[in-house]
Amino acid sequence: MPSNYLPKDCWETAATPAELYGKLDDWGFEAEVIPHGTTWGFYTPQAASWEEYVLDQDNIRPDYSSLIEIYSGHGNLSNSLIFKKVDFKKMVK
Repeated sequence: MPSNYLPKDCWETAATPAELYGKLDDWGFEAEVIPHGTTWGFYTPQAASWEEYVLDQDNIRPDYSSLIEIYSGHGNLSNSLIFKKVDFKKMVK
């Protein structure tokens, strides 16, 4: 059943990029898909590379993906990090 015909209370998932793109095609509106979690970290193996990702052409849909995530701090905006204050006026002489 196409995504846009499912009941409003249905929770839907996509296991692969290709499946996600198919669901977005069903809806027919513009969307931006940003591949994320593609750098080494908790979920991505240390040896993972973009070469592997792009070998499967079903992962690539330029009409949906014009951006990629290059950094993730997993909620970095909410981290309680203390940054050293920099006075740029003192640096410029």
